[in-house]
Amino acid sequence: MTIILFLFFLSLLIIAHEFGHFLAAKKLGAIVEEFSLGFPPRIFSRRIKETVYSIGVILFGGFVKLKGEDNPNDLAGFLYLSPKRKLLIVSAGVLFNILLAYFLFVFSLSLGYPVESQKIFVSGFVKRNSWVAQKFQIGDEILAVRFKGQEYKFKNLQELSQFLKANQGQEIEYIISRQGQILTQKVKIPAGIYLANFTLKKEKFPYNFLLAFQKTLENFKKIIFGFFQMIKNLWRQEKINLEIIGPIGIYNLFDYFKNFGWGYLFYFLGVLSLNLAFINFLPIPALDGGRVLFILFEIFGKKLDYRQQEIVHRWGFIFLLLLLLVVSLKDISQLLKP
Repeated sequence: MTIILFLFFLSLLIIAHEFGHFLAAKKLGAIVEEFSLGFPPRIFSRRIKETVYSIGVILFGGFVKLKGEDNPNDLAGFLYLSPKRKLLIVSAGVLFNILLAYFLFVFSLSLGYPVESQKIFVSGFVKRNSWVAQKFQIGDEILAVRFKGQEYKFKNLQELSQFLKANQGQEIEYIISRQGQILTQKVKIPAGIYLANFTLKKEKFPYNFLLAFQKTLENFKKIIFGFFQMIKNLWRQEKINLEIIGPIGIYNLFDYFKNFGWGYLFYFLGVLSLNLAFINFLPIPALDGGRVLFILFEIFGKKLDYRQQEIVHRWGFIFLLLLLLVVSLKDISQLLKP
């Protein structure tokens, strides 16, 4: 059921993106030959005027096919639209991912979104069926840690994380509170548990709609800042504290965050939608950003031949597929670790 739910929401993010392209194309005079939910073979299709609306067997995302988008000889096709119209159509998918993120934040704020608190608690397990999952329960509050005869209390999660990092391989004793009971559990660091320090807060109408704007801007700013920080560190040859994950890694996060309710899950999906928007708009061949770059060349009078563009996009697509394969293999290796 979790897998079905994950595929549904991931498809929703992709469909919102494609619907942006579809709506912009319709409004700006491009002929949409097909708008599909899922990928072929088709299980349903119906033509309304010039557009075929279809549902594919592979219900994972969707696509928009524009007339003449791959035919430079079609004088009535997409390639012969004005550069500004093409720019708006190509950019619309990213804008719709941002819009979707906003509404996901609205739902999250209404149901309960995460805000930092002083309480440190067990939020999950690296391995569900591990021995440590038998000792702890999600929601166990960490009151203190006993180590070498001394008791340590921590003001926040960062202090506790630093303590655990400094004592890797050592045996400690967690003092926890569970439903009013005080318990102790001995573990060896790392114990294989996830810790968190947040509480869920709800916002009423209309403040949830207003605050959602702030959350959208805040998270998008963090994504942009994080990306440029990564580039800067790469240029300086500094260590990059960044972990790239693929669909398997995203699924693991989805499975983890669903433990905290719909509010937290919608917040995660909103951040994911913003990440998709940002990545898609990077000037990389085969992505929307790469196509925008070629359209900008055209606007400034340096249009490249269509065939040259397609070669660049084809190699970009191959690169992205290889990157996805490498990242997915890394995610699988993480799952297979003892």
